[in-house]
Amino acid sequence: MSSPVGNILETLTKMRERAKQGIARHAILREASVLTHFDLFELSEHHADGEEAMLLLMDSAVPLTKPENTWGLPLADRQTLLARFDDRAEVQACLKTLENRPNNRLQTALELLMTSPDAVAGLLAQGQDTAQIADILDALSWIEKAPQLQTGLPDADTVRQALLDARRQAPLRRLVGDNFQGREEVLAKMQAYLDDPAMQDVLILHGPDGIGKSTVLAKFALDAAERKDVDTVIYLNLDRPILRPEEPLSLLLDLVTQLTQQFTENADMLQMAGHEVRSLEQKLSYSRENESLLESAASDGDDWDMVISVVALAISDLPGDRSILVLVDTFEQVQRHGNRVVSKLWRMTHALMHVAPRLRIIAAGRLEEQQFTDNRVALDVFERSDVARVLSKASKTPLSDQLIDDIYTLTDGHPLTVQLAASFVGRAGPDAFDDPEFRQQYLSQLEEEKRDALL
Repeated sequence: MSSPVGNILETLTKMRERAKQGIARHAILREASVLTHFDLFELSEHHADGEEAMLLLMDSAVPLTKPENTWGLPLADRQTLLARFDDRAEVQACLKTLENRPNNRLQTALELLMTSPDAVAGLLAQGQDTAQIADILDALSWIEKAPQLQTGLPDADTVRQALLDARRQAPLRRLVGDNFQGREEVLAKMQAYLDDPAMQDVLILHGPDGIGKSTVLAKFALDAAERKDVDTVIYLNLDRPILRPEEPLSLLLDLVTQLTQQFTENADMLQMAGHEVRSLEQKLSYSRENESLLESAASDGDDWDMVISVVALAISDLPGDRSILVLVDTFEQVQRHGNRVVSKLWRMTHALMHVAPRLRIIAAGRLEEQQFTDNRVALDVFERSDVARVLSKASKTPLSDQLIDDIYTLTDGHPLTVQLAASFVGRAGPDAFDDPEFRQQYLSQLEEEKRDALL
């Protein structure tokens, strides 16, 4: 009498022989190929030959640690199995037979690819959900060997670029949030700067700390990108440790690095420019041990001018005919170092813009820099009408004039505290403020949090 182990081995041997002879593989493998993970018993129990089906799964799949007690197909096997489907309709039919499909992002991404190519295109165009775009890219790898399933879908390079763009814009979207209102006059002035074909100077957006400079900067950039007014947006946040305002080459190098990521077809020229920046930075570091790089650059003017020219020429050769928008956020980090550092950076930007006239550079800082530019836009506190718009958008229904007046008086129209108030109004709902006790409690809480928010 044969043992159970012997029966299992015999069954597996027969299955493998049939596979070698080109006999169609079990349908359960096709089902497994469209699932991120599965339970062996659950997937095999609806097949008439459930025992053989489960053994075949065990022979083909691998156990997973997450979720526990589940299995999944290796990528190469999954790609081979998916390549055997005739078209997406056949994949959809297979999915419909599986009622308890995994509820995770990657499974959703595969099913979106198979059922809604237009939705995929819309997702990439919006460029907001970086996690979902990354899942789309992963799911595309499943059908890499199945061209018949890719018809009408974006290729992997397109999705990869969309993911890069979305990740690049994510900090800007976080700054803008959901309740941005007002600032039409400021945004219009920034648009006029962008549209001026003869512009070769920096625009400084200035105002006190917490007034919303970064938010306006981000809003303008996102709107310009959405309207296709620019070929790209570069974001230099001087709060990042890698950017050292007193060492201008660090800003120049980050500019080149970001451009290289976005203009891959010009990567060679941009990488050469980046190499020149690094070489000069290294040379100055080694040869001027007791000087800052700014002082070294001042004494090695020829090398400095040459490197800026190389970078500017690389930028001028980039494809496209629209502006290249460069945002320099928290410019007060430069301003803290005094006029000498500001002047050096200003001369660098002028040299870049002279050779690469598509560049438009907007810096947001606390001081207006009258001695360096006539291009200045001031940010002031919100007017009452601005506060009303922000609060109404957050609440989604009109608020009483008295509540708006109370919040306007309490916040002094300061954008940061107005946004704080709007966030609370949105969570509480407009009806909550009909209760006088709740209303007073909220206003008292806002008063307490106002100082912390400004700090």
